Amino acid sequence: MNNHKYTLENNLIPKLESFCPIQTATFFSGLILNPSYQSHIYRLEEAIRICLSYCKGNKKPNRKILREIYKAMELVGISLNEDPSEDVFISKVWYKSKSYYLALGLWEGCINEVQIFLNILENIPKEEPYSELTNKVNELLFITDKIIRKNSIEVNKIGNENFLENISVSYTHLTLP
Repeated sequence: MNNHKYTLENNLIPKLESFCPIQTATFFSGLILNPSYQSHIYRLEEAIRICLSYCKGNKKPNRKILREIYKAMELVGISLNEDPSEDVFISKVWYKSKSYYLALGLWEGCINEVQIFLNILENIPKEEPYSELTNKVNELLFITDKIIRKNSIEVNKIGNENFLENISVSYTHLTLP
């Protein structure tokens, strides 16, 4: 009988040290907007967190490590927290008199709370250090909106509700930022 239990600390994290945190996390963040993976957003967000926390090198991610990270989320039970019907829902928010599309969960993303936060940001002082925060939020809203519109992701519709066993790593040939 094998007494060796799979853990992130023993099995995955040591393998991540040589990989670039930004390139590795970027791969998983891009999948969040792919309708095929929208039922796995909890797992993808955890993969992003792990990449940003434990990758420390400059090595570009390869198919093997990307698949291993994705599968690790299932092996340690993270995938049990997925709630596909509520995870990805494209909604519209308003900021500085412009509308933006955001990928927010029906419940977890709290679209109403996001809108309240944006309303508060519009009324804070315009000088430093507040202007840095409002500029970053504005940039994030702009980029997210542009990605959603460019990819024609449907608004006010739940993403794919089917679970996928494997991650497609066909995007790994692309040059990541």
